[in-house]
Amino acid sequence: MVPRHGQATRQSAFTHLSQPGHQRKTGGDLRRQRRSARIYLFVRASEKESTSFNPWNLLRAAPRALNRAQGPLGAFGETNGASAQVNAPAPDDWDPADAKDKYKTASDLPFQVALTGASQFIRTGSAGANFGARVAPARADQAVTWSTDSDLVSLSQKIGPSVVVTGQNKTEQAEWVAIKAAAANGIYALGYVHVEPKYIDPPKVLTPPTVNQPIDGKATVDYKIDLGGRPDQSLVSWFLCDDVAGKNALKVAVSRGNQPLTALPLTPGYVGKFLKVTVQPKHRISESGPIVQAFSTKPISASDVTTTSFSPNFRNFVADENESNASGLWTVLGNWRVVPGDIATEGTGAPTTGFLDNPLLVPVEKLVNGYGIRPNGPSSLLLEQDVDCGDMQIDLTLAPEKQGTVFSVPGSPDE
Repeated sequence: MVPRHGQATRQSAFTHLSQPGHQRKTGGDLRRQRRSARIYLFVRASEKESTSFNPWNLLRAAPRALNRAQGPLGAFGETNGASAQVNAPAPDDWDPADAKDKYKTASDLPFQVALTGASQFIRTGSAGANFGARVAPARADQAVTWSTDSDLVSLSQKIGPSVVVTGQNKTEQAEWVAIKAAAANGIYALGYVHVEPKYIDPPKVLTPPTVNQPIDGKATVDYKIDLGGRPDQSLVSWFLCDDVAGKNALKVAVSRGNQPLTALPLTPGYVGKFLKVTVQPKHRISESGPIVQAFSTKPISASDVTTTSFSPNFRNFVADENESNASGLWTVLGNWRVVPGDIATEGTGAPTTGFLDNPLLVPVEKLVNGYGIRPNGPSSLLLEQDVDCGDMQIDLTLAPEKQGTVFSVPGSPDE
């Protein structure tokens, strides 16, 4: 039998930033399928819910069709009388499985909840996240019940086509929270919100930064800020300058992943340059504060550099386009984006660092320092060397992101 209107599945979909650790306690088979940056969670339906997937309910009409008494169908699936712009056909009662008599009392049951706003970020004390849900088929009871097991959020209403989720996180740790949208018969979809606590002012600077003389091939910066016992997540950036006043400053390293870059490995391209460092004070429940800066008092000398190797640490790499073509430095052409590895592929269920960037579909342990770099269109990374070179060795780590291909055809394997 080939379903005319497509094969129905019961699924709860959420993006890669969602936390797949929330599972249905009633048990059943669980499997995850990754497609692009989206995870699909499949759970075995209960006996009551599985009744929705009978052939008469699935095949007697298209999912958007309405019973004749319901009137025309709105553009978003709701019935809105004379204002409707889309007139859906009534069920044509196609019954290739001869199942009408057997399932005549189960002909208009929900078999899917389509969710909008599947994964969002909110902060306590700020605007909430909007979720919407629509039940399929359209002829079924369209009532949606919203719920959550967490006290970190509040819901604007329990029943209705939409809900506003507001943060109530009184801790100092951001967490993922599951939001459930359930149809009248229990079929449901899950959305997720990343709930941050209320932010406070950035930490105050107690001791301004100072750049220390290089030791063991690294330059370091010292500073002191009032963290109130919280971990330091300050944004520390490094620049090369032509003089002690910071002329022609070129950014060469930045902080990512909430780890301040307080030590800068030196390479031959830094020789003869002065260092500038900027610090934006920050902890886990604050935005970054105003920039404070410091300069080295002496230029980098050849004796300060202890290596001839060039190994870009993409956690700290500056991906901004740079056509300086300076010897010993990286020239960045085109559009590059530094992105973290995908923690979710390790099976931990932990959210990935760097929320606004789609992560590489590669476990972090397979990347140098957990980060990689992704081109967006024709792009080049060039290491300029204006000196005579002999034999050299190049090690390149490539991480393919396409980890499999899924083909789907109508019908069953027996056909």
